[in-house]
Amino acid sequence: MSNKFNEILRNESEMNLLKPDAEKLPIYTEFKGSLSNLNKLKDDEKSNKDIITKIEGYKSIIESEQENHERFVSLEGETKALNNKKVELSAELKRLDELEREKNTLIRDISQYNNDLETFYNDAKTVLSEFEEEIDPIKTNDDLNSLESLVENLRTTLKNEIDEIEEELKKLNKESISLNQEIKSLEEPLADIKEVDNKCPVCQSDISEDKKNELIHMYEETINNNNKKIGENNEIITKLNKDKSLKDANLLKLDSIKTKIYQNKHIVGDLDKFTKSLETLNSRINELQGKKNELKELDDIIETKNNEFKELESHDKKYLEANTLLKSYPDESKIKDELYTLSGKINLEEEKLKEYTASDSNLSLDMSDETLDDLIRDLSKKDTRYHILMGSVKSKAEYEEKLNQNSKEITQKENDISEIKKAIESSSYNEENYRNMIFLIDRLNEKFNGFTKEIAVNDNNLSIYETTVETIEKTIEANRKNKEEFIAVKEYYGLLEDLRTLYSKDGIQKDLRSQSRPLIQKYTREFFEKFNFNYSDLILDDEYNISIYGPEGESNIEMVSGGEKIAIALALRLGITQAMSKGNIETILLDEPTIHL
Repeated sequence: MSNKFNEILRNESEMNLLKPDAEKLPIYTEFKGSLSNLNKLKDDEKSNKDIITKIEGYKSIIESEQENHERFVSLEGETKALNNKKVELSAELKRLDELEREKNTLIRDISQYNNDLETFYNDAKTVLSEFEEEIDPIKTNDDLNSLESLVENLRTTLKNEIDEIEEELKKLNKESISLNQEIKSLEEPLADIKEVDNKCPVCQSDISEDKKNELIHMYEETINNNNKKIGENNEIITKLNKDKSLKDANLLKLDSIKTKIYQNKHIVGDLDKFTKSLETLNSRINELQGKKNELKELDDIIETKNNEFKELESHDKKYLEANTLLKSYPDESKIKDELYTLSGKINLEEEKLKEYTASDSNLSLDMSDETLDDLIRDLSKKDTRYHILMGSVKSKAEYEEKLNQNSKEITQKENDISEIKKAIESSSYNEENYRNMIFLIDRLNEKFNGFTKEIAVNDNNLSIYETTVETIEKTIEANRKNKEEFIAVKEYYGLLEDLRTLYSKDGIQKDLRSQSRPLIQKYTREFFEKFNFNYSDLILDDEYNISIYGPEGESNIEMVSGGEKIAIALALRLGITQAMSKGNIETILLDEPTIHL
């Protein structure tokens, strides 16, 4: 027992020697952990400071390039608007050559119509000069109306004269026929009386020679008088027929003038439209000639703005890159808050390390990790030996500990009893106040727990709100770009609408139909005349409705026969084709051209 106790004492002596080193192990281990934590905190601090530096750099770039960016965006919109205007001007100028061709065609048609009108005027003047009538040059439909009235009056007078001649001819022919019949009725009795002696050829009664000669003389005289009268009538008839032929010829001339008046009314109307169209074309051509200079000036402006745009492009790129990178970083205030927190943690770690180095001269902030690890390994070995020895002296320690503990407990209880007695003697204890205080403390604990939960919920909501705000910012940026694209598309759509209106059936198409109508009418009339129908003219109105003119005056398409409809349809289609080919048509293939009649 004594040997065992002596061994315990030796172990205890050795353990006492090892105890200071064993107690250093946790300190050295904590020192290593604190030093490692300090280095990590400083790395985090440096990283956050680098981020702050970058954020400030990006903000500086954004601030310095803000004006250039705004000018760049403004130039982008201005250039787009100018290019749209250039497209419009270029599209309009493409029409210039076409308008020149239309102008030349219009001038040629006006010249042709003026020649036709002049020819008609000269023909009418020649015809009317035979009636000792004079007319003024034809310029307007009023002139044609006056001419029509004059021709109609002359036709009426001429028809009346022809009717009178025809009536006179009827009378003379009737009289000559009656005289011829009388001659024939006398020729047979005359021949008989000459052959029969002293006998009346009619009643066979006896007559004297004188009476016979008297009858012969009377018959011959009547026959001679009738023949003479017939001869006179024939001379009058010949003269009247000649006069009637002249008047019929003049009536045909007047009828021809009357028919051509209808045609020339359309020519005068077309000439008026052509003249107005020519004025419009000249105005449009002059306007487009002016727009050539405008387009040149516009090109210069666009080039200037494009050069400025290119100069600002690198600045705008820097602005956008800085703005994008800035948005990729956390909020600066959060990083600064984190830096503040890190600074506090670093200070705490440094204070702890100072305490460690102050408590042990072997510890230093400058010592290497290898040296510290060697010291910790040596202390770990001593700590292991210390705990092994502690096991061998455990019974003594437990025994002594129990004695000490019991002694302490007795002393403590005696002190507690003494204190309680003093407290009881001096206390003014109130049971109800105690319970109220307990209840109040419970209520405060409940509120504290509730506030703690609310803080946790609010922290979570704050994180959600920050994510939502970031998403909204991205959405706003995307919407801004979409808005810019929408404005561009809207402007382009407006341009398309203007072009659609310009080239609609009520726009250029209507002008083209109106300008092409005289030429199509001309070719259609030429083709229609080749069918040799008894019509003098064919007219197209502004809506391409067809009217034809014949002996009975004006007729529309519904009033003609089926064959005439087919001829008109073919002539119209051939006329349109001839006009579209600029008069250079050689061959045309028609696939059931009358199927829709």
